[in-house]
Amino acid sequence: MKKLLLITCLISLVCVGSLFAEEHMITDKAELQKISFELKPVVKGSTENMVLFSVQLKNISGKPMMYKMTAILDEKYAGEGIVPVDEQRQQRVQPDEVVTGKIAVTYDKIPTNFILFIDEEN
Repeated sequence: MKKLLLITCLISLVCVGSLFAEEHMITDKAELQKISFELKPVVKGSTENMVLFSVQLKNISGKPMMYKMTAILDEKYAGEGIVPVDEQRQQRVQPDEVVTGKIAVTYDKIPTNFILFIDEEN
């Protein structure tokens, strides 16, 4: 059965935040290791910012997998990412391998809360 990771957290007003989810729901084919994020310019020298999430996952399924991640900030703005990053969708995360995926969401401040979904990708 597929499960989704749903984390809502309050974040202090700092430019770099990090958290570790002890209680979560996630696809039963992955284990969440760590979530961190930072606020940075969309491009160097730009006044437009983005929140860049780094999500560390471990494949616990016993077979090669691909995962889809979605982050929703302050219930308004969203971004998606695929782990591993592969535009032709041929690469997979190998069993027991730990990988880091990234999600960028254009947003002008550190969010007060966010929701993160992680599921299997076909």
